[in-house]
Amino acid sequence: MRVQKGKQSSAAVPFEFPMSSGAAEKLAESGRAYFNACLEWQKELADFTNERLHKDLDLQRSAAQCKSAGELAKLHQEWVETTLKDYVRESEKLSTLFREAAFNGAKSVEAVTEAAQPDVISK
Repeated sequence: MRVQKGKQSSAAVPFEFPMSSGAAEKLAESGRAYFNACLEWQKELADFTNERLHKDLDLQRSAAQCKSAGELAKLHQEWVETTLKDYVRESEKLSTLFREAAFNGAKSVEAVTEAAQPDVISK
């Protein structure tokens, strides 16, 4: 559809979305909160991956120095136990981050909804 100069197409904005400045600010805060939660989640995953890679490299160095199969089996068993504990701890951290983000997001949406309500004057 072409719009002639000086005329605005009615199809360009099919509806109005009135929003108070308070509601708009709360909506922006909600977006920032979710963005920051995503960044925190990604940072946590990157830190965990880095930590695990270092531990895995340490395992390889230690394995190369083992003098017997028994020593290597013990080293492997310790690595498995540590790895499982690390993954459980990390899943708990990520669950906490997700739970906090969801809770804060719900609070933000509630605040936006309240701010968007029109003022009702009772008589």
